[in-house]
Amino acid sequence: MSSLKWEKIEDPRINCRIDAHWNNLHYKQSLKGGEKEENRCCVLSARYKAYMDLVKNYEVREDDIWICTYPKSGTTWTQEMVWAINNGCDLETAKKLPLSSRSPTLRKIISIQAGIDDPADVFVSMDPLNQVKPPYHIKNHLPAGLLPDKLWTVKPKIIYVARHPKDAAISFYHYYRMVYQYEGTKDDFLSLFLEGLTEFGQQTTHLYDFWRMRNEPNILFLTYEDMKKDLTAVLKQVANFLDKELSEKQIEELKKHLHIDSMRENTVVFNVKNNAELAEKLKTAHKDFFRRGEAGSHKDEMSEEMSKKFDALIKRELTDKGCNLYKPEQ
Repeated sequence: MSSLKWEKIEDPRINCRIDAHWNNLHYKQSLKGGEKEENRCCVLSARYKAYMDLVKNYEVREDDIWICTYPKSGTTWTQEMVWAINNGCDLETAKKLPLSSRSPTLRKIISIQAGIDDPADVFVSMDPLNQVKPPYHIKNHLPAGLLPDKLWTVKPKIIYVARHPKDAAISFYHYYRMVYQYEGTKDDFLSLFLEGLTEFGQQTTHLYDFWRMRNEPNILFLTYEDMKKDLTAVLKQVANFLDKELSEKQIEELKKHLHIDSMRENTVVFNVKNNAELAEKLKTAHKDFFRRGEAGSHKDEMSEEMSKKFDALIKRELTDKGCNLYKPEQ
């Protein structure tokens, strides 16, 4: 891992009371086919330094399912959907067992295996009372170039979900305020997002690197917008990808379970340990976590000037490179 370079970010706009120290992790990524290397960077908390060697050398299982997203792109929604489809639509268990156990983060799996005590991880997951054995439904926000080397040779099933950069940015702003107690202005945060200085780095690059692999047989590329527009079609698409069958009754039950109102009420998603204050806060905050659950909600939360800046980003980083998922609006 000598190719990784950690650089502490000194920027007064990153005004967080929790996890105040962020680093830019510089690395090289090979394009598909290995004909060329690209320079990349990813913003991570300093606590990731204990994990990254272990991440790159993680023993990938062929029967694991990877759920990869940039934050605030429908991750929790997708985790619930994928776990339910892959477990015979067992919604009773889904309502009892924390999602962090049913679909743990890669960091949590590694911390358990390596015996790393991460005090920042307050969510119940894979503890002795709720031990979940492999195969795992792995939640991941890391960009493609920082994932385990064996992911690309073992080739387990990977489901990626993209979201419009403007909506992802606005949702991430509210997440930062809730989780990291961000105290800066909205425009400062959106400027950081545009510059790739929010957690996990540049969202458009994250999205684009997985989009380039969308035709690989072990990768299913979805969008948040398609999930909102026609969830039934997406449920069938995911079931087919996972080699599962869904009855019409199961589809209707799943749609009800995955409706944003049901997700807001499903407090088991946010089962917290060793932090009574946060547990009490999340009794109501979990509803804020899902917020509006809409596509296009940025339109009444982003200024016209800022929207134009995002249009320029989308044009430069996506449409000019042949990715027409999202186009400039102005």
